[in-house]
Amino acid sequence: MSLDSNFVQALYRGIEVIRAFAGQQQRLSLADLAKFTSLPRATVRRTLLTLGHMGYVETDGRLFWLTPRIMELAGSYLTSNPVTRIFQPLCDRLARELGHSLSTAVLDRGEAVVVAYAHGQPMSTNEAWIGLRLPAYCTALGRVLLSGLGEAELEDYLAGVVLDARTPFTRTDVHCVRGEIEKARVDGYSLVDQEASLGTCMVSVPIRRFDGKVVAALGFGSRVELTTVEAMLSDFLPHLQAAAADLTLSLG
Repeated sequence: MSLDSNFVQALYRGIEVIRAFAGQQQRLSLADLAKFTSLPRATVRRTLLTLGHMGYVETDGRLFWLTPRIMELAGSYLTSNPVTRIFQPLCDRLARELGHSLSTAVLDRGEAVVVAYAHGQPMSTNEAWIGLRLPAYCTALGRVLLSGLGEAELEDYLAGVVLDARTPFTRTDVHCVRGEIEKARVDGYSLVDQEASLGTCMVSVPIRRFDGKVVAALGFGSRVELTTVEAMLSDFLPHLQAAAADLTLSLG
């Protein structure tokens, strides 16, 4: 994208500094942040001082870290989007009924981004999962979302994605991954067994608008010692499919 006079460099740099904390240790030095953002140290320092004044960053004089107030930024999306406001109550209800974790995700830049999550255990927290970005090619949520792409969009995705082996079970052959995505499109669900994380399996279904377009994915995940693939398909998949069908009526 070409930059013009309307491009706000300061805003861009501020967002880059915030994004630098993702996937890193919780507390970073000025040198760390300059390295991760490829911005001058003086620029990063001014940005951090501004974020600190706004309450989004704290420091002990050497290290910097994000404050809980940063959740306001994600919350603005979650509360302004009517679709996500529907997803969270759905996950809460299914988690209570099934006693297992439920999540919904949307596709963003080739990744499945969790926008609603409910843990199967009442005392467990949900917040840490909101905003989690998962590789689409090896997750049930991601494959369902990719199955909703047009052929040209899917080709572009497969041409650019790096198929890392996250576990010994991860499919890394592009033709095999395409086959799994196409299978999800035909079957109406995707089941992934330990490809994204050892010891974890998940089944997911698409959530569609009234016109058939896939707008999100709904998934149930479990440790492999707590259930079987057969049980996921026979006992849990029908609940997901019924919930997704009901949601279609709510999405305009």
